[in-house]
Amino acid sequence: MKIIMFNPKHPDNNIPLLPPKDLKLSDKTYLQLSKASRALAKLDTYTTTNTENVGLLVLGSFLIKEWIASSAIENINTTLESVFQADISSGKISKEDKEVLHYKQATLRGIQQVEKYEAIISNTLITIQSMIEPDKAWIRKIPGTVLMNADKEVIYTPPVGEETIRNLLTNLEKYINTDDDIDPLIKLWIVHYQFESIHPFADGNGRTGRILMILYLVLKKLLQLPILYLSEYINEHKAGYYKVLNNIRTKNDRDGLVYYMLVAIEQQSIITTDKLEKITKLIHSTLQKVESVKLKIPYGFVMMLFDRPYNNIKSLEREWKYARNTIRNYLRQLESKGVVVRLIEESGQPYIIPEYLNILYKRDKGQK
Repeated sequence: MKIIMFNPKHPDNNIPLLPPKDLKLSDKTYLQLSKASRALAKLDTYTTTNTENVGLLVLGSFLIKEWIASSAIENINTTLESVFQADISSGKISKEDKEVLHYKQATLRGIQQVEKYEAIISNTLITIQSMIEPDKAWIRKIPGTVLMNADKEVIYTPPVGEETIRNLLTNLEKYINTDDDIDPLIKLWIVHYQFESIHPFADGNGRTGRILMILYLVLKKLLQLPILYLSEYINEHKAGYYKVLNNIRTKNDRDGLVYYMLVAIEQQSIITTDKLEKITKLIHSTLQKVESVKLKIPYGFVMMLFDRPYNNIKSLEREWKYARNTIRNYLRQLESKGVVVRLIEESGQPYIIPEYLNILYKRDKGQK
C-alpha cells in the first residue's frame, strides 16, 4: 500500500472533497456490513412493533447513557446516578452534569431540525455545537488548534481559515443529502471521518460529530427512533478508534475505520435490543405485581416511572397532571409493596425501580 506523506503538525487544508474516490473495502468488511445491517434492522423492528412502545418510553434514559459515554471520550466524566439526579433537580448541579444535559438538549434539537428540513444542514450542526459549548460557539477563525494523543504528541492539525472550513462544511452537507450507490452504513462513517477531520469549531467537535451520526441514522430512516448510540462502544475501544482514524491520514486505510464502525453498529444494536426486551419484561412484571397486590394505581402512573430512572414528587408534579398529594400517595403504596425504593440518603429522596437501573447499567450481551 502506498504511504501518503502526512505531517501531523501542518494544517490539513487539502482534505479531499466528497464523494471519496476509489473506495475499496475488503470482503471482511462487506461481511461485517451484512451483520451490522441485520442487527440494526432487528432493533428497528423491535422498537416499531413493541406493544408497550418501550423504545419511546425509555428514550430519555438511553440518551443519558449516550451523553455520558460521549462526554467521557472528551474526558468530561460523571456518572449515570449523578446525571439522573441532575435531570430531576431544581437546584444547583455540577459543571459536568450540566454539560451532559446540554448534550441532551442539543441532540433533541438536532433531531427536530432533521425532521423539519428532511436534511442535515450546516446550520443545524452550528446550532448543536452552540448548545454544547455556549461560551465557544463559533467556527474556528484563527490557527492553533491541534489534536494530541495521551503522550501530548500532535497527531493531527485540522484545516485553518474560516472560508476553507465553511467550504468544506458545504461540501459535506451536499454529500450527506445526496443519494448515491454507497450503502448508508458505509456512508455514515465517511461522513463521520470528514466532519472529525474538518474539526470546524473551537470546541465540542467530537460530541457534535457523534450527534451527527445519530441524525444521519434518523435522516436515512435506518431507525425510526434515535435509540442506537455508538459512544459507549467508542469509549470502551478508544485506542482502536483513534488508530483507525489516524490510519486513514497516514496510510489511506479507509477499510479499517469502516470495519471498526460496522462492528460498533452490530454490537450496540444487539445490546440495545437485549436491553429493550428486558425492560419490556420488567414493565409487564411490574404491572402484574401492582395488580396482584391490589393497588389502585393507574396504568399511566406506573408507566411514567420508566420515563426516567430517578423520580421524585417535585419532578413528577412538574411534568405530569397529578396533584402532589396523589403522587405522594401512589409512591408510598408502591414503596410499601416493594415496587419502588426510596433513596432517603440522596438529595430529593428520589424513587427508583432497582431492576430498571440494573438493566441500564449492565453491559454484557453482544460485547466483544
